Amino acid sequence: MTSDAVLWVSHPALMFQRLAGLSVLERQLFLLSRAGFSRVWITARAPEPSRLARLRLPQGLTLRWAGSEQGEAAPPYVGVSADHLVRLDALKAVSSEAFDKPVSFDDAEGKAVLSVLPTREDAFRARERRPMSASAFVALNAPWEGAVLPWLFQDAVKSNDSFMARHFDRRVSLALTRRLLDTRLSPNAMTVSSTLVGLAGAALMLAGTPGMLAAGALTVWVHTLLDGCDGELARLRFQESRLGGVLDFWGDNAVHGALFLCLGIGLYRGGRGAAMPALGVLALAAAAASAWLVYSRAAAKPRHAESPFFNGLEVAGAESLSTPQRLLSRLEDALARRDFVYILVAAALAGRLDLFLWAAGIGAPLFLAALVYLIRKGRDP
Repeated sequence: MTSDAVLWVSHPALMFQRLAGLSVLERQLFLLSRAGFSRVWITARAPEPSRLARLRLPQGLTLRWAGSEQGEAAPPYVGVSADHLVRLDALKAVSSEAFDKPVSFDDAEGKAVLSVLPTREDAFRARERRPMSASAFVALNAPWEGAVLPWLFQDAVKSNDSFMARHFDRRVSLALTRRLLDTRLSPNAMTVSSTLVGLAGAALMLAGTPGMLAAGALTVWVHTLLDGCDGELARLRFQESRLGGVLDFWGDNAVHGALFLCLGIGLYRGGRGAAMPALGVLALAAAAASAWLVYSRAAAKPRHAESPFFNGLEVAGAESLSTPQRLLSRLEDALARRDFVYILVAAALAGRLDLFLWAAGIGAPLFLAALVYLIRKGRDP
């Protein structure tokens, strides 16, 4: 694997323009670090010390600036155009491939986006030119809103988002995230804020009146919209952390547990039957047990800081299950996602939250039982 990269800078002023919460230079360096490069030569002179000190740089990445006494990059290395942004998986693929001759990966205009120089002698050889996939890079042309931001925001979403998250929630959360990127709000602070909104929604249901039950359900729905912003901020700013994943996981589960309990009490106060509090407690207990099982197994897995703490119940290896077990696994994964909040809102507006709680009181223990069964069968949720 090639560990050295050269960042070819043809427009130094571009490097310090802000793009989605980071300067272009910071974004380029984080991408190179995530791709596995440990040293980067930058073909521009170092900025003033005060300006350099304000940059947020990846830990463990060694920088070499033009005009310094640290010499020039020696092959093998990968050259990266600073006038383009490249997808992380494309950078990883090029850095990990073994090349026996110089290669240039070009855009539609024939400009090199990435180039590989295996040996010093290759500097004098003609390079093989390969077209680079249009989806793997974007040219950094202002204004950013034209093509750059839509391309960049594709990295902000999860590949396994549920149906409503993909087609509705993300549209709202990304619009809000876009306005938060250049603020000082951290992803963890966003997680805490969205959790507090969800807990407030659950608390509103304690009143038990139809209006307050509907208001509570809608507030919990707002929580689910805000809940996407923390991960989007973290991914776009390269601020993912294990702590952030744990906060997000338990924040969501705290809202779900509070929702079941407060809904049970509220429905009892509203005259929907003495069974409501018991159903709420049962749903809370089963949901808490399921959350602890998933958490304990997820926490035991080694992972990189930028890896999601919880990314759904479906994992590689599920194909070894029998067909019924695989179907059960997929059902578990679907139920673990947050689309249920739309059923909550519909039930609230229809005045039938008692049916929702009956479903939760019966469904949460069944979910727990299925989870235990899959674990005993060797499932790794």
